[in-house]
Amino acid sequence: MIRAAIRRAYGFDFPDDLLAFWSLAKALHPKNPRAAFQADLGIVLLGPFDILAGKKTSAGLLTGRWVSDPPELFTVMSGDSDGLHWGYVLDHPGGRQDAFVAHFFSRDGYPIIPDGPTLFHALRKHLEDVYGDIATQVAEMKGVGEIDRTVAKRTRRLDRVRDAIVRFATEEHSGRGRAFAPSRFVPRAAAPTFDGLGALCKSSDTRALGTDAALVRKLRSEHSRARLLQKIPGPLGARLKLGRDLLCFVEVKERGPAYDLLEETYRALDRAILADVVAACRRRDLAEAPSAGPRRCTSFEEAMRDPGSVTSIAIERWGTKGKARRLQIPADAGRLSKLASLSINGALLEGLDALAKMRALVDLTHLRMRSRRSPRFDCQASGPGAQPRR
Repeated sequence: MIRAAIRRAYGFDFPDDLLAFWSLAKALHPKNPRAAFQADLGIVLLGPFDILAGKKTSAGLLTGRWVSDPPELFTVMSGDSDGLHWGYVLDHPGGRQDAFVAHFFSRDGYPIIPDGPTLFHALRKHLEDVYGDIATQVAEMKGVGEIDRTVAKRTRRLDRVRDAIVRFATEEHSGRGRAFAPSRFVPRAAAPTFDGLGALCKSSDTRALGTDAALVRKLRSEHSRARLLQKIPGPLGARLKLGRDLLCFVEVKERGPAYDLLEETYRALDRAILADVVAACRRRDLAEAPSAGPRRCTSFEEAMRDPGSVTSIAIERWGTKGKARRLQIPADAGRLSKLASLSINGALLEGLDALAKMRALVDLTHLRMRSRRSPRFDCQASGPGAQPRR
């Protein structure tokens, strides 16, 4: 019943420790479990915990999601400073995976820091950080002969939370506060990304992007970013890493190309939930973006950055000795809702579904294609729903 409610809201099941963590929260604060750790640790439970608490929400996949969060991070706890929040890192929501928990100070910037395999590990680490700060404060107060009974009471409450964590998680770690020694945690092997979480893909796929240092230099330059988008590498791993890194370097209102690349890549990787997250982020982040007005573009890549404003595309792709180069029509070409004129010179359309994609261009009234430098190979069509014919 409870799992079904979360599955309806998110489309997948969260890791098993979520319900155990909820039991811990209810044991500490039966009347309001979502606030069980708020008074002493500044933590509020949200996301799937809202559903467990019977709270109605319509945010769905966007619940607690900051604009700087990668699609794989699903927020379940929020802190009280600098955009601190925790979430599960899910590379394949609903599928087999090695999930883990990480925290992120959004206002401080990257990297996102992995905490451990469960929420219990994340909570214990934060508790000991807070405990260490309090211990330092107490030592300073004793040094000047001051005593604050409120601070002493807080340490006792933190001791109670620690004991409960150990009881529910059945795992003990030595030390308290600064002396705390958590077990070493190494997240799943992944291609490195600028946000710190990594992208789950074949490491060999990302070689097309060059070294990480070289890629970062390119991403810092607007001109170099545009060139990267014009020549997007073929391997899915390279496309995933590029899309994730693009999110770290472009302004929110300029994320259209990155969102397009990521959504297409996630669907190709059969990670439908992550593709849905990207689509939801696009609607949220780009809904207020001003349209550039009617545009004429020279490539599909350029057109898909703001597909709703494109009225004309003219592509010239002649290779050496007048030979045509291969061209692929975007899978979501139907988003070019105002495209009226399409001219493709010097390109051979790839894919058996090329014509099906072109039929999605419902407003197309003029089409011209030339695959050779000869009138004999000139295809033209005019009128509503223009389709190529020889």
